[in-house]
Amino acid sequence: MSAVAFPVDEHHPVRGILAGWDSLDPALRWLMRINLVALTTATLLLAAAYVLGFRHTSVEIDLGVMAVSIVLMLVTPPLCRRFGAPAAIVGLTMSALIFAVGGTWATPNLSPLTVLLTMVPLLVGFAYLGRRWIQVLSVVAVAGSAGVAALGEWRRAEAVNEEWWVNAIVIAASLPAGVA
Repeated sequence: MSAVAFPVDEHHPVRGILAGWDSLDPALRWLMRINLVALTTATLLLAAAYVLGFRHTSVEIDLGVMAVSIVLMLVTPPLCRRFGAPAAIVGLTMSALIFAVGGTWATPNLSPLTVLLTMVPLLVGFAYLGRRWIQVLSVVAVAGSAGVAALGEWRRAEAVNEEWWVNAIVIAASLPAGVA
């Protein structure tokens, strides 16, 4: 399997921020970067929609949740220097859970996507973590997916509004990130 390399500019500020991921296995480093790029792109798309006038509480909550998820991802590079792959996977797990719960709370129609996001850290972690970590991530995946599905169903009747465009905009901005 060949790793996809990202062009590197030694003087670019993002290079310094993400340098801690350089100590990771190339495949994990690539997955972390793809996740960060996808999440950032989705956040920017949703922010653009908001600026263009698609203002709604659900969009504001989703933007806040996405921003927190990005910050959690950006905290991991320095931790990876010291703790390696487990730090990356824990950061990915926290980011995915925040996004899953917050996104489902604000936009219950996202629950099919957010349920899947709770399982991503387990799938990624298999190649990099020991048995105990995998057991913990298995519990997180099962409890997280069940909890997010239940939250989505509970909130759906309460939060789905007559303004269909709110759900459409949030889902359109978030879906590509989830798929990536």
